[in-house]
Amino acid sequence: MLSYNDLPAHLKQCFAYCAIYPKDYQFCKEQVIHLWIANGLVQQLHSCNKYFNELRSRSLFESVPESSERDGRKFLMHDLVNDLAQTASSKLSVRLEECQGSHILEQSRHMSYSVGKGGDFVKLKPLIKSEQQEGAA
Repeated sequence: MLSYNDLPAHLKQCFAYCAIYPKDYQFCKEQVIHLWIANGLVQQLHSCNKYFNELRSRSLFESVPESSERDGRKFLMHDLVNDLAQTASSKLSVRLEECQGSHILEQSRHMSYSVGKGGDFVKLKPLIKSEQQEGAA
């Protein structure tokens, strides 16, 4: 929490966006950077590298030991850090597999969904209702 509280506002925003990742999800640096740029959180690639490295130096992202530079180094957020990202996102980022009702969908700006081995799309149904309510408004 102290690492997060000391972050400048632009880094807090980038970190909070990472709440879209489920616990123990391994991601590549480039993946996060492309998402930050696509969502308008960062404008320049040089800044993204700097932002990512700053979050990593504060132990908010940790390197996966068995990943290699050659194969694309992987990173993850510790479970407690992931919980912190959830809190920091203020429900602007929501993972549909953990969604607790359509009212949360109405407040969210970023959504992610991790499809299981069985291709369980049942949890996507609230999106249809949310879209229908938005169209009627």
